[in-house]
Amino acid sequence: MLKDNVLTDFAIKVGEREIKVHRAILAARSPVFAAMLRHEDTNEAKTGVMVIEDLEYDTVTEMLNFIYCGHCLRDVNEFAFASDLLIAADKYRLEELKSHCEKALIQALTFENVCELLIVSDIYSAPRLRHRAVEFIIQHPRNITSTPGWDNVVKQHHDLVTDIVRHFDKSSDRGNS
Repeated sequence: MLKDNVLTDFAIKVGEREIKVHRAILAARSPVFAAMLRHEDTNEAKTGVMVIEDLEYDTVTEMLNFIYCGHCLRDVNEFAFASDLLIAADKYRLEELKSHCEKALIQALTFENVCELLIVSDIYSAPRLRHRAVEFIIQHPRNITSTPGWDNVVKQHHDLVTDIVRHFDKSSDRGNS
């Protein structure tokens, strides 16, 4: 239905490309789209076009595939893509897609990306990813504290360091019991 452009009544523009969609499907799957499209005074409702400037075309098309089909058509195991898709899912409150991306990102945790994913999980309210990232850091402190990502966490995300230390203390207490 998404690809055949039959009876479309709305468009999403990403860069110079436009994707024809159905308002009813967007509104049924996303509370953000629903709110935007129900209010006649929004620019999107007036023009029938929504411009998305903060997401890549591939991310938006995969988000729409999920809205229409209920699953991803593309493999989301690629770290950067799954991270971008999680951000899109959070923005449009697509909880099932967000959960799917969290699972993929948990599987993709490495020494090099765990700090970035910790920050993403904090900013975009992904609690399972955040919990697993903290556990991963506690399990491998020597490997992670020497990375540029860790330097970024220490310099710009003090609350995350505090959270890690708190979890580290709890895990140390369990080990000493």
